[in-house]
Amino acid sequence: MKKLILLFAILLPCLVFAQEIKEEQKSKSFEYMCFSFSASRLHLSINEGYLTNEDRKTIIFTNPALMMSYFGKDGWELVTVDSSVYFFKKDVTGWPDEKIKEFLGKYNITNKLRY
Repeated sequence: MKKLILLFAILLPCLVFAQEIKEEQKSKSFEYMCFSFSASRLHLSINEGYLTNEDRKTIIFTNPALMMSYFGKDGWELVTVDSSVYFFKKDVTGWPDEKIKEFLGKYNITNKLRY
């Protein structure tokens, strides 16, 4: 019995040390959006509606390549396409909430379709 207690006392620090996290790794975080090509509607986590330019006129893309190029220049990656709805993601690992809101806020969105 004494040998068992001694063995337990010797191995206990090894077991406790094995549970220590040496290098904490941050998990990846992503921001997602979807764009309906046929309806020209953009869905972000902070807002949804029609994407507009500086003059508040709705941006209508004539083909999907132009739309993907427009969002691709901002770092959005195409995830999948379902019918005419395109799903994108952007890696925002390490970004504070304020920076994410500022990034998404640069997309002018309105609820009214204007040509």
